[in-house]
Amino acid sequence: AGLGLIKVTHSATETIVYFNGKRLDRPSTNRGIDGSQITVSDAIEDRVEIFLASSDVKVTFFGNYETLVSVPPSFKNRLCGLCGNYNGKADDDLMLPSDQSLNVSSVKGSTSAQSVASYHVFGSSWTVDGDDRLILAADDACQDPNMVPWCETRPESRKKVENFCDVIRSANGAFAACHSATTPDPLYRKCVLDACSQNGSLRFGCPAIRSYQRQCERCLRKSLSSTLIECSTDPCGEFSPCFQGATCTNDASLFPPYFCSSCPTGYLGDGQTCIDIDECGDTSPCSSVVTCQNTPGGFFCPNCPSGYSGSNKTGSGLQDATANRQTCTDIDECATNNG
Repeated sequence: AGLGLIKVTHSATETIVYFNGKRLDRPSTNRGIDGSQITVSDAIEDRVEIFLASSDVKVTFFGNYETLVSVPPSFKNRLCGLCGNYNGKADDDLMLPSDQSLNVSSVKGSTSAQSVASYHVFGSSWTVDGDDRLILAADDACQDPNMVPWCETRPESRKKVENFCDVIRSANGAFAACHSATTPDPLYRKCVLDACSQNGSLRFGCPAIRSYQRQCERCLRKSLSSTLIECSTDPCGEFSPCFQGATCTNDASLFPPYFCSSCPTGYLGDGQTCIDIDECGDTSPCSSVVTCQNTPGGFFCPNCPSGYSGSNKTGSGLQDATANRQTCTDIDECATNNG
């Protein structure tokens, strides 16, 4: 194809492209001698476009959500596989290698579980060397956002994520005209799932929204870019992925394209996930005559009881708890009264 060996794979967080064994930087453009070209976007957009000049074929990978294959009319009635057979009839696109066809109409009219199972059979039949890890199983628990602990335990944050993703399925939204042609529910769930799995960072729901936008534009045959909500390219914006009190810094050379500073004093973690330190249990910063109270990011020692001199103490972190322990000194009432 004038380019050599191209390998596109996915890590847990991004699309990775190898060109003749070398991992390509992002963003970058790499050209072959015949005019073929590989374009790799930045990590935020996560798009890979491969153009094969000799056949006028273009393959575009949109992260791990969608692969779009564009071919010229000369390929009509000459295709098979996951993209269908390009014969102008949609009902026989789900053709197995055995030439047996799954009826598209019956799949679309079935229940969600039956539909996913049928597509799984079709997708698995075209895998290479029997490796079907990229084909979604019918009982894949990862499709249920309720399985993500972060959203499950934070109903208010979960609601914010759902409201953000609802642009996909809103009856009055930019994509409403497409709902009858392409169901919005799978990508809505994907949007919620991805944002929840990244501690509620709404930016991670954007690929699912963009994927539905592309489906909708192909159905309506017009661009919807002006009516689509803005998916921020600033990961450290309004909905910072870092823990409260940790500083978020954008860095396009990373993926995700940001990093978090250290957790605030009184917490341990990587800056995105921080766990409160129990100073009371770890160092006993309070006098033995009072009960130490662990607080978010710190600790509190109440006033010394009657008969003791000394004041309460508030602190944060192990260093403070160790270096500045509370002292309650017993008052010698006999000496004081006889003085």
